[in-house]
Amino acid sequence: MIYIADGPSDVPGFSIVRKIGGKAYGVYKPSNDAEFAQNQLLLQTNRIHAYAPAHNGSESNTSIWLRLYTRKICDRIVGDRELNFAKRISSAPKHLEDEAQASKNGLEQELQGDTNQPPDLIALSFDSKTLSDSLSPIESRNT
Repeated sequence: MIYIADGPSDVPGFSIVRKIGGKAYGVYKPSNDAEFAQNQLLLQTNRIHAYAPAHNGSESNTSIWLRLYTRKICDRIVGDRELNFAKRISSAPKHLEDEAQASKNGLEQELQGDTNQPPDLIALSFDSKTLSDSLSPIESRNT
């Protein structure tokens, strides 16, 4: 949430919005030095994140600031939702191995020295030689 206001009566609103992760933005009349000073004090006491003259043109400081922080808040919301979604998804099921096969795979992985590959891929690289050796007699029978 972004809370935009123009004075000290809005300080409770600024505080609540800041506590929940929103942004507080002060505006002032450009011709009023006292309002400018008041907003500067609100900024120095961490009651607002920023302030600018109360102009709403597309190229005004207020519009630029609002676009920037609207994008940041949206990105944060999307990131939070993606993280929560990822936490709810369980990992894919895996094949169970008996203890002897698991021990063999662990030893083969240590001998190979490549701990970056998942154990299933390492097991496949060892099993492929066994597979090609076992296919050789079949190929010779077919020829």
